[in-house]
Amino acid sequence: MLLFPFTVFADSAITSPSTSHPVVLPVAIQQQLDQNFPGWHWPPSKPGYPDFIVGDFDRNNLKDAAMNIIVGPSESAEEVLVVFLQHEDGYEQKILESRGVDPRISLKLLKRSVHEQDSQTGVRKFFQREFFEVRGSPEGDHGYAFEDGQFEETDSN
Repeated sequence: MLLFPFTVFADSAITSPSTSHPVVLPVAIQQQLDQNFPGWHWPPSKPGYPDFIVGDFDRNNLKDAAMNIIVGPSESAEEVLVVFLQHEDGYEQKILESRGVDPRISLKLLKRSVHEQDSQTGVRKFFQREFFEVRGSPEGDHGYAFEDGQFEETDSN
């Protein structure tokens, strides 16, 4: 059995360099990145500290992606945290943070078990919530969870 060092994300995808391994991005995400961030590239390599994660952040059973990318010329480059929420008709792009390039920044996918009770029926639901954490920030580690149609900064502990 062969194992390939790729994060497989979609059937029709192209390969882009990543910080610790190649990432296979869906063509639609690659096109949005190229259109909205001409000349974008991945941050410098940090093995074990990913700049790209995949999860179902909006709980629609489709794969979403969060990534740190570098935009702009090197003397004024910014590191941008971009999330792509997958919907049946494509991807919705959301920019959550922009800062100077910081080699300490990485992303981590987190999962938390959640119990909810329907207020009308009383039926309890159990589900896995996926969110992510931004690590290594000078302001401290912090998470982002998707709530009521938008990302909210959250305590990641």
